Amino acid sequence: MSYEIGNATSYMDLLDRLNTFLRKGHTLPPVYAGAGTGQITGLIGTASSVQEAITVTLTSASSFTVAGSVTGAMGSGTVGTLFTHARCAFTVVAGGTAWANGDTITFVMTPAWAALRSVAGSEYIWQAPGNSNQDQIIVGAKAFTDPTGGYYNWRLLGATGFDAGQGFTTQPGNCSRPVLPLWNSSIPYWFIADGRCVKIIAKITTVFEHAFLGFPDTYGSPGEYPYPLIVGGSMSWATEPVVTSQNWKYSYVGNGHQAYWCPYPAMIIYLNNDYTKSSFRLRLPNGFWTAFSCADVSGSAYPLEPVVYPYDDGGLNVQPCLDGSVILHPIWFADLNNIPNVYGEFPGIKAVSGVGRGAEDTVTIGHDTYLVAQNIAQTTTRSYAAFLLA
Repeated sequence: MSYEIGNATSYMDLLDRLNTFLRKGHTLPPVYAGAGTGQITGLIGTASSVQEAITVTLTSASSFTVAGSVTGAMGSGTVGTLFTHARCAFTVVAGGTAWANGDTITFVMTPAWAALRSVAGSEYIWQAPGNSNQDQIIVGAKAFTDPTGGYYNWRLLGATGFDAGQGFTTQPGNCSRPVLPLWNSSIPYWFIADGRCVKIIAKITTVFEHAFLGFPDTYGSPGEYPYPLIVGGSMSWATEPVVTSQNWKYSYVGNGHQAYWCPYPAMIIYLNNDYTKSSFRLRLPNGFWTAFSCADVSGSAYPLEPVVYPYDDGGLNVQPCLDGSVILHPIWFADLNNIPNVYGEFPGIKAVSGVGRGAEDTVTIGHDTYLVAQNIAQTTTRSYAAFLLA
């Protein structure tokens, strides 16, 4: 995964920074071979990146060479020093066990996302290339604000195609209900992307807002499930509030304000038939969009419906292992109605217990480092997820 950590000056600046980030090449998680226990960090491409496998070969504990399957020889570098090339940039970091001659780090680079519509500070629609440069994944974000309501938000988009003559919410096969609540001031942020999805974490005071646009890891083949698009945000409504309502603000504390990876409680949705309140929408193999939910906040039993695991049962009150290591759980989603279907899981996102940790902690397992973030303002043991950075 490629990632960027920064601090935007406003919701508009954050949108422009996301566009700049996506217009670079991105990587899949690296694969390590050899004795060294260090990491490769800060992996990011450029506007000139192409689809290729790039191999970093250690020639000693402190030096390496780089070559791409398309680009060819890309030069040499020094451990602990930023390596830059017209195709990519990264830093190889030493670990507890030194790198050895012949150790390798291999990652797949994807081309930059294309901006199909670009209105600075206001609206973007992008086309992601997929992780093998064979997809056309249409997603977008559009600012919408109201000074009376005191909110400065993004509406999120997923679509099956792009029509330059259509508006943001009328693109072909679109879903545009989930929202990312923000504000018009300083916003610490984390962007994480590969060729088929982007994850956004934005911190508003002590509130963590989340968005996901793109494809998940599916359990079906591309032939069985050719366009598994997700639009995930932090807020959604069955009937949207009036434009001037303060319920659009990041400070709203109702059940409709939940991160997509632990969305609106299932029992409340079921009893009120309010499935459209969910902040997590998935396009199914039949072409229909459906909303997913998690368990009732009280942990009550829920009916058979589209749910997100393991947040479905109020669990994750999990202690660390005896050696101090942390257990990470895949976050997967299934529809248990009629003919059960388990569709897939979020790439690079794991459920993690809040026992003994909090937002912005990091978890390292092997060569991988995860960022811990919370579900909006919640701090219970089931209110956290871990996002793969490197």
